[in-house]
Amino acid sequence: MMRILGVFPLTLMLMSWAEGSCQECQGVVTTLLQQVLLKDSMGELIQRLERMEKKLSEFGEELRVAKGEECSGGTNEGSITNEAGRCPVPFTYVYGKCVWADTATQGIWTDVRQRCQSIGADLVTIESADFLWHLIQHLHSTGANKVSYWIGASKDAKGVWKWVNDSPVKLGAPFWGYWNDFKSMEPRPNESYACLFRAGLYFLHGCGTSNTNHPICQMPINGHADVNRH
Repeated sequence: MMRILGVFPLTLMLMSWAEGSCQECQGVVTTLLQQVLLKDSMGELIQRLERMEKKLSEFGEELRVAKGEECSGGTNEGSITNEAGRCPVPFTYVYGKCVWADTATQGIWTDVRQRCQSIGADLVTIESADFLWHLIQHLHSTGANKVSYWIGASKDAKGVWKWVNDSPVKLGAPFWGYWNDFKSMEPRPNESYACLFRAGLYFLHGCGTSNTNHPICQMPINGHADVNRH
C-alpha cells in the first residue's frame, strides 16, 4: 500500500523553524497542521494547502523572526554548495554534510549500504528537519527527484529504530510521511528500513527488506571517496 504525504515541503520548513526550544512557535504550527491534516480528505487537504501557500509563506517569515528573537540560535551552515575542498567528487556539500544521491546504483538496503561503505561513506543520516528540508531541495535542484532512496535508518532486533551511527531515529512529524488514512506518521510493523519515498514528497517512509531503491551516501567533510572501488 502506498503512503501519500499530505504535507508540502513548505510546511516542513515551517516545522523546522519551530523545532527545538521555541515551544510557542512549534505550538502554533502544530495546531495549524492538525486543523488541516486530521479533518480533511486527501483531495480537500491538497486544495486547502495550495490555497494556503501564500498565507503560509507570510506566516513563515513571522516564525523566522520569532525564532530569531525567542529561540536559541545556531550557525547557518548554508544550504547547497560545491565549495571547493569540502566534499570529494561526486559528493555535494548540503547543510553541513557531504552527500551523494547515487542514481546509478539500485538494490535492497543492505546491498546499497555496502556500496556506500565501499567508497568510505555510509548511508545518510537525517537528524534534523533543517537538513531534511535542504536535502529535498538538493534532490529537486539537481534533477535527482525521479526515484526513491534508501537512507541510513533501520530497525534493530528489539524493534528500535536507529541511524547507522547508532543515534535514535525521531518518529512522527516533521520527518515521517502519513499513511493513506492519515492515522500514523510512523513505519509499519513489517518494515525494517527507512527510505525517502518519491511519491511521498521525499519525507521518511518505512520500506521492506525486498524493496529496491537508490542510496544517498554520506561522506565526512574533507573525506576521500574512491567511486571506482567496489
